[in-house]
Amino acid sequence: MASGTPVGQSGNTFTYRSTAPVASYATTLAVGRYRKLAATGPRGIPVTTWYRAKDAQYLPMFKRSPAFLTWLEERFGPYPFDSTGLVMVESNSAMETQQMVTLGEVQPARGDQMFDLTTLHEYAHHWFGDAVTLTDWRDMWLNEGWALYVQKLYEKDRYGLSDAELVKSSRQRDGELRKEYGPPSKPDRAEFGATNVYTCGAAMLRQLHQALIDAWLDSPTTPPETGPLPR
Repeated sequence: MASGTPVGQSGNTFTYRSTAPVASYATTLAVGRYRKLAATGPRGIPVTTWYRAKDAQYLPMFKRSPAFLTWLEERFGPYPFDSTGLVMVESNSAMETQQMVTLGEVQPARGDQMFDLTTLHEYAHHWFGDAVTLTDWRDMWLNEGWALYVQKLYEKDRYGLSDAELVKSSRQRDGELRKEYGPPSKPDRAEFGATNVYTCGAAMLRQLHQALIDAWLDSPTTPPETGPLPR
């Protein structure tokens, strides 16, 4: 299994193709005895989950991918690629590998809510991090800040996280993380990928959302016709 869209098999050779550019860090390859779960996402997008026999207990979770993609499309426009899905691997982490999210086996074991938030986060990266990617690693906050903020919006929508709770926790952690790891656009080199590039960026985006979008929605004047507003 690999990132991209499967286009055929000849003997022991499997071919995957992407019609869009792919950043090298956003590719994946998994080899093993996999089972296939095929589904259809919004606008007919093929959604494929590759799982091992021991992962079968989590099939109800895996079947939520089309719903995640629908939620994301309603807010950020069409999914940017030709296909998508998940591949389960022996890992503790998850990664936004383009068109085929790499999901560590511990993720579904953490329970329904954490599985949903983690998987939604990785799918969100296909808009923020994959379709639009960074120039160098100092810009990592643009990937992770956006994906975490989208995750928090989903948590508000589906799991009852209040805006007050989001703002309070973000402000507190922002100061702590900047002190420990540096500002998100100039982090401590020894702490690559630390939480500051996630939380501090997401906190800034919440402030921009509040200042630009919420203020616009609350305005007594009618906004210009510019298409759907972010939620």
